[in-house]
Amino acid sequence: SILSSVATAIEKEQFGGIIQIALPLLHNVLDPATREENLFLIETALILWLTLLRLAGSYDSNLGILFGRVKELLAQDLEHVKILMNITQGYILLGGTTFLSHHSSDLQRILILLVGNVNPRGAAYLNLIFECLLGAFPSQGVPLFIHGGIANKMIQSCAANYNDENDCEPDRVIIIYLRVLAR
Repeated sequence: SILSSVATAIEKEQFGGIIQIALPLLHNVLDPATREENLFLIETALILWLTLLRLAGSYDSNLGILFGRVKELLAQDLEHVKILMNITQGYILLGGTTFLSHHSSDLQRILILLVGNVNPRGAAYLNLIFECLLGAFPSQGVPLFIHGGIANKMIQSCAANYNDENDCEPDRVIIIYLRVLAR
């Protein structure tokens, strides 16, 4: 998109100006109330969002407000799991403990929504979040998994696979879950 290209071409000092233009656009395009009107813009908006996160020098509360849209988009459908997991990873790495302290409940809801509900490729992108949380922020990530019910859901998926139940997760997804649980 034009705005993504402009964002990557600007100097760090000019980033504040582009973000002031881009954030209201992103809020509007990604608003569930206007989804039908803006359906053709969602992919472009997600690319712009990821570009802004990658260019941001530090976590900003204005960027943080937009994070709630991840949960809303995934609740509607799982079409954009890949880019939304990249965006989520960007937030975790950029915002660190500040982001996690403000958005852990949203992050829990996102992970609960996805565990057991994505295809193997989606589970691989979900694994980015698991690795990021448990590798970089274990003191915040582990309680999020345990108290948020995410570990329980993973264990249930592993048990269903072990018992060879119908519609259970494939082995490659179970390997991801077991690796996360072992950490």
